[in-house]
Amino acid sequence: MRWSVAVSVALLMLLGSMVPAMISNGLDLNNINQQAGAKDPPCPATNVSNLPPMVTLADQTCLQVSLGTLAPGSLVSIEATVTSNSADLLFFAANSVGTYLNDQSYRTSSIWEADASVESLSGDAEWHWEVPTDRSETAWFLILDNLAHSGDQGNGGQGGVDSNITISVTFPTMSYWTLIDSLQVLAPGSHVALLGPSELTLDAGTQVSITALPLSGVGDLFILTESQKDTYLLGGGGSFWVPGTQMLSITTATSQPWTVPSDLAGQPLYLFLDNEAGPTGGGDGLSPLRITVSVTLLPVLNPVISSADDLTDVDVKELISFDVESTPNLSQQADLSQTEWDFDGDGSIDATGESVTTFFSSPGNRSVKAIIIGPDGRSSSNTIPVSVIDSSNPNSSILGSDTWQRDVDASFTLTSTSVDNWQVVREEWRVDGTLISSFTNSLPSSFTHAINTTGEHIVELTAVDGANNIDATVVTIIVRDGTKPVVGDIVAIDTVMAGTSMTFSVNASDPESDQLAYAWDFDKEVDSDG
Repeated sequence: MRWSVAVSVALLMLLGSMVPAMISNGLDLNNINQQAGAKDPPCPATNVSNLPPMVTLADQTCLQVSLGTLAPGSLVSIEATVTSNSADLLFFAANSVGTYLNDQSYRTSSIWEADASVESLSGDAEWHWEVPTDRSETAWFLILDNLAHSGDQGNGGQGGVDSNITISVTFPTMSYWTLIDSLQVLAPGSHVALLGPSELTLDAGTQVSITALPLSGVGDLFILTESQKDTYLLGGGGSFWVPGTQMLSITTATSQPWTVPSDLAGQPLYLFLDNEAGPTGGGDGLSPLRITVSVTLLPVLNPVISSADDLTDVDVKELISFDVESTPNLSQQADLSQTEWDFDGDGSIDATGESVTTFFSSPGNRSVKAIIIGPDGRSSSNTIPVSVIDSSNPNSSILGSDTWQRDVDASFTLTSTSVDNWQVVREEWRVDGTLISSFTNSLPSSFTHAINTTGEHIVELTAVDGANNIDATVVTIIVRDGTKPVVGDIVAIDTVMAGTSMTFSVNASDPESDQLAYAWDFDKEVDSDG
């Protein structure tokens, strides 16, 4: 059996002077031997925390055990062994126990808890009783009875000889995933669905543990699918249950573990308790059935990480998304909105949520981890690999205009403003296709140069990133002659006959121009004469 908390009880009974007692290893009421009559003998009172493992009730005696104040729905577990003579174990609420103590008839539903009580118990018994939820919190009492009580109407044990009762009463706390753990009572020829689709629509891999503690009668337990339920309710025969879930002709404490297979994942299921004749191998359904049924789940806790992105080819600083929306969660075994994410493998939490986004600042193989935590304190994690590469070219650029003007041999400085999604590792400067400078430090770089020939010249900047991706940009440098030519004296004869040709010559030079163009003006009043 499974308990989260088991509170052991042991009790030292203090009996009043009017009830002599001898206590050694147990409680001995042997000296009380009055015969029940018009007035029953008094019922000594004690507390459950003082109850010894063995209580000896003399013939025609009883013991009132206070269980304390119990909240509705709380669980009481009783294990008892009665030898020598059968005895009754009777449960009463605080407002009705007086009926029994005052020798009145108590066998009505408003007085005693008939379902939880066991009469004429001989031998071993174990059962779990859930405190009724139809009333407020109150005190409860267990009566150990070895007498012919005036109000028992001749039912149950009637005393006659001493009764030895070994008993343990505990108050276990049900685990978070306990769906049911209580005494069930069924009339002959009847059945009941203890659990249905709201509890038993489960993920594949969920472990289901069913425990049955029979008290009286012979019953059957089995899980059914929707179609099997219909067959069962129509009286169909055969093996109509989910294989591996059937517990037939239950006469001893029995546990049945079962794991939900993939073909039943998400399917509505039913747990039936049967006290009818059949099925084959089952109980005969001829007597009332009293049986404790406990069902506990262990839902699968396994985060499933998904992404809409291609995780085998993620660019540096590319925004990518992850989610755990496909995680099995039919039993709400995890609050997926509280999923914890570790993107860099350092063990610290980088984000929280069912869906998250992130990026990576450098290339490399990553392992993204998702951690989910269940309401029962369990946690589970999973990882997904991510391959990050630098697949983007850098963006090369030069500060300023695309066109520059400079004089011959006048220096100029160009400054790079290149960027990359990861890192620029080298910058190269070329003039008219010739590599002039290469920088691997002090990036972005600056380039200073002078050109000694006039005309249009192309300066190219090439940026190279850490993955050898490249990008280039250019500017145009227009180099002009910034100095005037030096012109000598004109050489010619002073006098010439009209109509006779003559020759003029002059020497000119310009250190910045290899070729000079000459223009002559023979008449200052006319510009088109030379």
